[in-house]
Amino acid sequence: MKNPLFILVLLLFFQNSAAQKVIYFPVHDGISFPATLTKIELTDSETILYFKMQAGTAFIIPDNTHIIDALNQSQKLFVTKAVGLNITDNNFVNNSTGMLYKLYFPPVSHEVTHINYGERGSGESNWAIKNIDISNSDNYIFKNYAARPNTDEQIIGYPKTMENFSDIKIPERQEIGLSDLPKSVFGNWQDKYDTLITCITPEFILFNFKIYRYQKLYKTGGNTFLIVTSGGDFEILSQTSDVLTLKHKKILNLKRDDRTLKVPEDLKGNWLHYAGVKKIKITDTYFYNDDTGIPNVNEIENNKIISIGSSSEGELWFLLNNGENYNAFQAKKIGQNYVITPAGFPNAIYRKVE
Repeated sequence: MKNPLFILVLLLFFQNSAAQKVIYFPVHDGISFPATLTKIELTDSETILYFKMQAGTAFIIPDNTHIIDALNQSQKLFVTKAVGLNITDNNFVNNSTGMLYKLYFPPVSHEVTHINYGERGSGESNWAIKNIDISNSDNYIFKNYAARPNTDEQIIGYPKTMENFSDIKIPERQEIGLSDLPKSVFGNWQDKYDTLITCITPEFILFNFKIYRYQKLYKTGGNTFLIVTSGGDFEILSQTSDVLTLKHKKILNLKRDDRTLKVPEDLKGNWLHYAGVKKIKITDTYFYNDDTGIPNVNEIENNKIISIGSSSEGELWFLLNNGENYNAFQAKKIGQNYVITPAGFPNAIYRKVE
């Protein structure tokens, strides 16, 4: 007959093992703040999120920081304690290697497969992590805490001291050239309401019809990028050929506008600058910019139409190239008639002439 004590110990062993799930570097749909979510522990009594915050970051963990079922959105589970910092305190990461901390929350139901993380009042614009995968997939490892020795064990593929993550080398951002940016990033991107938000070009980002010229580019992950521009930073949090998650002050989920649009008949013809000096002739394929009325300008500039983007309200963006540089014009209706303006000069209005 088997030893009853042995059977009891074995049952407790498996019960504890099943109750503890550890996920290293969980998959998610984008993080809106300069940190890495390195690990999640799920038990019957608590949920623990491990973070590594980027050097040079000032931040607060507000007391209404929470996690929530990403699919059901039923009940927020608020942070209960923190290790590595104090909740509601001002923090500044002055360590060049970053700052490690972990946040504790109530337990998540076993039926939940994806969670969202959210903060408000953090000093930033609602820091969040969307759609964190905590399902039973290949991106987690079960660890047996009942049989765990006093010292941290070596797990295949992961370094020691997993509790503090002091040995984990989080990839630093890597400066890249423009040619290293995926070509699938370029093009016209709309929001869910079909409003044209941005046109990303090989020379600049046209965002809300303002030009942001590239200064530095960094690769921050497998498919994530930081673009430093003349008007602030843009972060590509995720992207495919058809979908782009972009952060510029706030997170935007965008879809590609890949239509091939033609120049409307109303826009073809001759246009005159409000000051009466500059002229433009628009055809099916070109903007002919005639600035010869300005001293020392002797040639008409031929700007080929590279792409046309549009919004649901009828606004059009024209991406142009003169053989050396990109430029952009916007066409929108004021009353019954179109006016056109060049990017960067919202008051330089052109009106059509007969």
